[in-house]
Amino acid sequence: MNKINILTWNIKNNKTDAFHFLLNEMLDFYKIDILILQESSGIDFEFRKYEEIPNLNPNNKWIRIFYKIIQPIEHDNIVIRLNNKLFFTEFVFEKKYKFSLCGVHFYSKSNEGNQREQYYDQDEKNRDIPKLILEYEKSRKHDKTILVGDFNCNPFDKFMNVNINSKSNKENINFLAEINRNKGSNFFYNPMWNLFGDYNFITNKSLPFSGTYYMKIPNSKEFFWNILDGVLLRPKMMETLELNTLKIISEFKGNKLVRENKDKDQSFILEKYSDHLPVTFTLNLKKINK
Repeated sequence: MNKINILTWNIKNNKTDAFHFLLNEMLDFYKIDILILQESSGIDFEFRKYEEIPNLNPNNKWIRIFYKIIQPIEHDNIVIRLNNKLFFTEFVFEKKYKFSLCGVHFYSKSNEGNQREQYYDQDEKNRDIPKLILEYEKSRKHDKTILVGDFNCNPFDKFMNVNINSKSNKENINFLAEINRNKGSNFFYNPMWNLFGDYNFITNKSLPFSGTYYMKIPNSKEFFWNILDGVLLRPKMMETLELNTLKIISEFKGNKLVRENKDKDQSFILEKYSDHLPVTFTLNLKKINK
């Protein structure tokens, strides 16, 4: 098994039978090997063929990770940091493909206070994240790392660009890594930039959405559509991502997750499932840069 399929979704603690049925169908349809959920505390899941990686702090499961047990998958070295906002584990597939996965649910902006205070509060709460990632990589003695989940930041936000050091272009990352040899591994590739807009150039179809999260009444520093969810990859993992598989799911087997027409004060996202849209993608593990 050289390729693995991953799905991430902030499910807003959805406990309904209809949601669980939809998610199980999704796992089968996309042949998901690893599932990362956010905002899923206190829910008893019954996923066919999947096992949950134990969360070391079961009282506050901001992040939960499941894997398909029929695949030759091993996992170890679980570390939980930042009040369960970071969930590290190391995967080994077929005893030869090793990489670290960190399920994430970064702190969001405060719901109170002015805009400047909101952004400062969010950055302050998240400020230790880059250091914690480096600490885990140092403990594992490699930087074959991906971050998956809800970043609560757009790709163009300062925290993502400066603090996390995530960039939109693989060629630029290779160039920056070359001229900063001692810091080359500190970059992340953020492919989610490619999904902004209302048109899919692969399928040549217009889209009813432009992100993974919709804000009904944004202020001057915010936007209607945002891409808060997805994946970041270290340079050694960049080529594993099959870009044509990276997808924001807005409809599944006739179940629409977004409205075609928005009424006043309504979100484009149908919140009977969640206020976020799920993201899926495929990794080709043969392309890990060793």
